[in-house]
Amino acid sequence: MRFKDYKAMLHKEERMLNRIHTMDMSLNGGDELVDIYDITIPENFKLTKPKRKKIYRAFNYFIRNGFFDKPISVIIESNENGKANRFVLVDGYSRYVAARWMYMRFIPVKYIDINDVIIK
Repeated sequence: MRFKDYKAMLHKEERMLNRIHTMDMSLNGGDELVDIYDITIPENFKLTKPKRKKIYRAFNYFIRNGFFDKPISVIIESNENGKANRFVLVDGYSRYVAARWMYMRFIPVKYIDINDVIIK
């Protein structure tokens, strides 16, 4: 790779990272923004990673539009006092991984009632 091409690639990457960190984090249909480190990934999600194509699709959508196409879905697990203890990911694993790739701290989530989730 020539130095000129390398320099152009670095400039493009730098602009992209600056754009990510200055974007307005809109909820876009979600209930609220949640710290990404408070979200727990279930074991069955950890066994199989989402396809790179799906992650890139979510990543590129965010870069183009400044938000994800829809929020990730989580179930709230509470402790004995009734306070929210942790959030368990139900849907949107590829968007979650894309957000982790971009070092996002907060991500829009939609709360799902545990009674609405059908286990097959």
